[in-house]
Order: sequence, then C-alpha cells, then structure tokens
Amino acid sequence: MASQRGDWGQGDMTQDFDLERQLEHEQRLAARYRFYVSVVMVAPTQSGVSVRQLLDESLRECDEIFVLDEGLAILMPHTTLLDANRAVDRFKAFCAERIDLRFSIATYPTDDAAQSLLSLARERLEEAKSGEFGEVVMTG
Repeated sequence: MASQRGDWGQGDMTQDFDLERQLEHEQRLAARYRFYVSVVMVAPTQSGVSVRQLLDESLRECDEIFVLDEGLAILMPHTTLLDANRAVDRFKAFCAERIDLRFSIATYPTDDAAQSLLSLARERLEEAKSGEFGEVVMTG
C-alpha cells in the first residue's frame, strides 16, 4: 500500500507544501544519481468519487499520494515517463472504466526543468479535464 496523505476533498496548503518539498528532494536525488521521478495527477469528472481508495491497491510501496484541491498527485520516484504512462494504464484498467478519470504526467528529466514538475502537471491536468473519457496529457 502506498503512503497516503490527507483525504480526498480535503486538499489544503499543507498538502501542497508537503508535495513541493518532497518533489524538490526527489528531483535533487534524481539529478545527482541520474534517475527519473514522475508526478501523475488524477481527477475524476464526477463528484463524490473516492479515487484514492480505488487507486491505492494498484500503487507501489514507494509511491506517495497527496490530496490537492484539483485532484490527487502521485509522486513516483525512479519512474520514467513510459513507466508512469504504464501506471496510468494500470489505474484505468483497475477502475475498469467505471468512472471517468483524467490524468496528467510530468517527469524529470524528460520535461523542461525551467518549470516546476508540479505546475506542469497541474497545467496538463487542466488540459486533460477538457478532453475525452480517460484523457492523459503528457510530454509529446
């Protein structure tokens, strides 16, 4: 079971700060030791859906879930863009298309380092929300 922080629908500034701090730490490690770190953001299009409970069973031990106002953020250390996309496919399959989830992926060092991964993931999530059922927005 992945590490969990907060409850869905109760995103607050503390969660944002915790995620930013943890992400900065993981990004520094990734830069130093030349590995990847990804952030996957997830948002349901329906209200009242417990996404965290659905996804928790399909996450790795090292993944951390953060509850933000716009959805869930999953911090995935040692995860390339391709592997993060595979995880999203796993999340979709696990939900068996019962609910419409929208996803975004940002990965270091694949994405431009000039913009924070979190802000990039947030921008992409907003774009995904205007897309089709199960939309995923990432690099490329």
